[in-house]
Amino acid sequence: AGCISCGAVIDLNSKTQALLSKALKPEAERYTPQLPLGAKGQLDGAALEVIGFLVRQCRVAGRAYDWREYLLVDATGQYRWLIEYDGHWSLARTLPTLPVELGYVRYEGEIFRHFQTTQEVEVIQVAGEFPWRVQRGERSGVIDYVAPPRMLSCERSDKDLTWSVATYLAPQRVAEMFALKAALPEPVGIHACQPNP
Repeated sequence: AGCISCGAVIDLNSKTQALLSKALKPEAERYTPQLPLGAKGQLDGAALEVIGFLVRQCRVAGRAYDWREYLLVDATGQYRWLIEYDGHWSLARTLPTLPVELGYVRYEGEIFRHFQTTQEVEVIQVAGEFPWRVQRGERSGVIDYVAPPRMLSCERSDKDLTWSVATYLAPQRVAEMFALKAALPEPVGIHACQPNP
């Protein structure tokens, strides 16, 4: 569990509730969440709460790309992810079965084409609660496939293999989901799974 006030992360499974990590100094916490921990929202009539926030980064041709991920939980304990990159949003869920990769991926009768392979994605900021022991410096590889407005992602680490499917959301839809008083920033550029108008 992570403390919203001081940023410390403790292990609730140990009898001593061992400290797993401390917060970065305020100047090192580069990103402020658009949706704060504890924010409550609605998705298709179901209540959701933001319980985790992390920032991931990859480097492509010497340039760093950062994106933010918000872990949401509903009343039944089901998880969803809201992912934001340059003002573009998508809503993701983990798949219960693994699709087959053949240079493309077929899922729910639709063909998803390869978009990009990123050998190393690193967690650079983390706060809140997660279903695994996430920590700064954690690395994985990611392969993305697209069929706008959806994206399939395969994430591999030394310990895990996870597939997820995400659907593109306009910022206005996210603002409505969480009844935000201020508008979210306008998207910059075009997102990988953004539908062509």
